Amino acid sequence: DLSDKAGKLLAEVLLKGLQGNRPVTLIGYSLGARVIFKCLEFLSKSDYKGASTCLAANIVERVVLLGAPIKIKDENWEAVRKIVAGRFVNVFSHHDWILGIAFRASLLTKGLAGIQAIDVPGIENVDASDVIEGHSSYLWSTPQILDQLDLDVYFPVFRSSSAQS
Repeated sequence: DLSDKAGKLLAEVLLKGLQGNRPVTLIGYSLGARVIFKCLEFLSKSDYKGASTCLAANIVERVVLLGAPIKIKDENWEAVRKIVAGRFVNVFSHHDWILGIAFRASLLTKGLAGIQAIDVPGIENVDASDVIEGHSSYLWSTPQILDQLDLDVYFPVFRSSSAQS
């Protein structure tokens, strides 16, 4: 799978410090979210190219997955969560019928992160069904979603529209 290969490459780039040896925030939509997840999987393996899990855990500060075609079962969400030093957010929509039909058929699974919450401690679930009408809605709704997440805050805070004025 190409997203698996891209995730491995991203992990290698981050481990080499090509981003300037500072923490990164990773935000991905659809297959980009899957690439990020696969990157975190590679980083979570302590024996990966001699890198320690401690080193890997200092690289990724925040993660936001939007409309992620990632199985909820059979994936090691707990290990991936441990790699992220700060906030880990799963943004999903019940109206994302492309994930609900296309990926469910190809993955033969009933649970995908992009269409439902993930029950893993430390992962914030944000239901964006009120602004996401379909999979492509993320393209124009992402700025609004990210603004609501207030990523500069290191604990879950969801501002209401009235609080932003």
